[in-house]
Amino acid sequence: MEEPELWEAALLHDVGKVESDLGAIARSCATVMAAFGMATKGRWRSYLDHGEIGAEMLSHAGAADFTVTFTRHHPAGPPPDVDPRSWQLLKDADH
Repeated sequence: MEEPELWEAALLHDVGKVESDLGAIARSCATVMAAFGMATKGRWRSYLDHGEIGAEMLSHAGAADFTVTFTRHHPAGPPPDVDPRSWQLLKDADH
């Protein structure tokens, strides 16, 4: 994995959060609601779906495939063609 692709993924992976237009407190509330299995809709749902939303945004903008894949926030692990150490480095930095 080339370093510029890692930087791109690190910097852009949460871009889908802009769609929700929620502040820090509302984002925290949405996260807690999801953790307790509470239903969300509208901007709250948009925030929780930011991975898919961001991946679509980046795909349309021509971002690298690796960036789009990481943006989806799939917890299962890296795709077969991605260095597991690079993937884990990004996941660790995101937490």
